[in-house]
Amino acid sequence: MNYPIDEIRSQFPVLALHDHDAKPFAFLDSTATTQKPEFVIDAMDNFYRKHYSSIKRGVYTMAAQTTDAYESARKKVAQFIHARAENEIIFTRGTTDSINLVAWSYGRKFLKPG
Repeated sequence: MNYPIDEIRSQFPVLALHDHDAKPFAFLDSTATTQKPEFVIDAMDNFYRKHYSSIKRGVYTMAAQTTDAYESARKKVAQFIHARAENEIIFTRGTTDSINLVAWSYGRKFLKPG
């Protein structure tokens, strides 16, 4: 399968940078840090500027709107991956948190010595 590499690269602002030898920048440290495409940066910017509030804790309008947006994202992810129920979708802070969650929950229950 051919991927439109230049089109994909153009969606990630950091990849427009050049290294000291003028070669296109390549970012390979994705275990610890994931580069974001422009639309994610724009969504995050909008969130931080207009919707940054507690989720499921505030009783004011902005908190309710933020909670609704959060739950809407959960619903969209559930539909996208064909989950049986929305409550199967658990958001974490990142890959490490996700791996630790699986290790500590599934691992503690099912992994035994030997």
